[in-house]
Amino acid sequence: MDIGCHEAYPGHHVYSSLIERDRVNALGQIEFTLLPLYSPLAIVAEGSAEYGVKLAFPGDSQLEYERDVLAPLAGIDASEIEGYYEVREALAGLAPAYYTIAAGYLDGTMTREETIAASMRYRLLSRERAEQNLRFMDTYRSYVINYGLGEEIVGDAVEADDPDRDTQWQRFSSILSNPLLAVKGR
Repeated sequence: MDIGCHEAYPGHHVYSSLIERDRVNALGQIEFTLLPLYSPLAIVAEGSAEYGVKLAFPGDSQLEYERDVLAPLAGIDASEIEGYYEVREALAGLAPAYYTIAAGYLDGTMTREETIAASMRYRLLSRERAEQNLRFMDTYRSYVINYGLGEEIVGDAVEADDPDRDTQWQRFSSILSNPLLAVKGR
């Protein structure tokens, strides 16, 4: 569900569709037909795609949907899915270490091997996964911050003043169709 929500609904596909509808078609702002990879728009694009998963599946509803609907459809035993979600939630607390490790690697204060070792130690990644993250850093450099930091920015804007679900969706939709950085309370 994470990838489906991130890439399609309510993520990138919806973001691009709303930008096209509200900026390009309605206002003739053809400059928004492009999304430069390294631009202020990228943090909103990735952040909204990440945050959209939480908005689409509040509380335990993603776990329940995967356990009760998707797993049976796929013929997968989901008897231990609650444990998977507990581990996943615990590991989420380690995510900020990614920025520190990436900064050290990208600014040259950490070697490849030190970066892999730090990822294994502080993010509890397997060597294979740590190497995969390093390849992402090599390819996309500072883009790595767009996911977690973007999710935080979008989440703060959507959830400011503890709104009801309808208001959260309205704010989220506004962020998607308006390619400005999310501002708290907007």
